[in-house]
Amino acid sequence: MPSTPAIACPIEASPPIDHPLLLSQVNPATIHHAIQCNLGNLFFIHYTATNTFRPQWFLVQIDINASNHHPECIHHVTSGIYFVKFFAKHPTDEVLSDPDSRWWPEWHEYTLRHPSNELTYGPHVLFSPRAVPDPNKYIIRSDAINLSNHYLLGPMTFQPKPAKPSTLPLEAWTLLVDRCAGLVICPPSLSNRTRERSKRHGTPKLPLATSSTSAPKHTKPHTLTKDYAKRVKSLICSFIPKRTTTQPNPGSPNHAHPPHSDLNPP
Repeated sequence: MPSTPAIACPIEASPPIDHPLLLSQVNPATIHHAIQCNLGNLFFIHYTATNTFRPQWFLVQIDINASNHHPECIHHVTSGIYFVKFFAKHPTDEVLSDPDSRWWPEWHEYTLRHPSNELTYGPHVLFSPRAVPDPNKYIIRSDAINLSNHYLLGPMTFQPKPAKPSTLPLEAWTLLVDRCAGLVICPPSLSNRTRERSKRHGTPKLPLATSSTSAPKHTKPHTLTKDYAKRVKSLICSFIPKRTTTQPNPGSPNHAHPPHSDLNPP
């Protein structure tokens, strides 16, 4: 396991980081400490999106500059509330497993309703991670999130070359499966090849992150196996309504969509 730069970090009063991808304790101090140590600004969070009823996992990126100016986030060092940007799976990678897919910023068209200036998200529009879309036409899906309450995994960064661009390391996905199982969240999709690679390299046996606020308590991390992950995903996903070929009635309640659906902006 690679060593972390916690010793070189100027925040001496913060607790040490036991693992680069998983904080053993989750609170505003440890999150700020990890970010200041340049371990990355990508996090997996659990989040209940608009018009859905169950929490799902999401990949987000902390925007420090926006957090320093957003009225809800200016005290993020002590509150743990950060302004985050959401990432979505690249549309051409939908047939691939989540670890083999590229994850790009989730941009949308938008309109402002007058006179209240209420923002309404439009269709998902694909832009490369380096693109700077016209702010008068497009907006990235974002929100002010208390990471202390919604933390799953992180911080982390995308894999460097020669790996596929905008992909995360396998270890992050295997840890996410374990975290989702402990919180009863539908886990990410892993291919058989990914599971075999995970077995060969092994999954770290680490204590699950705990929070002093609202995160549930856990006693022992689950062991990641193919049968276990399959049973958990089958059980959790049984609660999600199946898609049908018939059109829903206009007056019926909104149907829940799977994680990262373009049909489910906030």
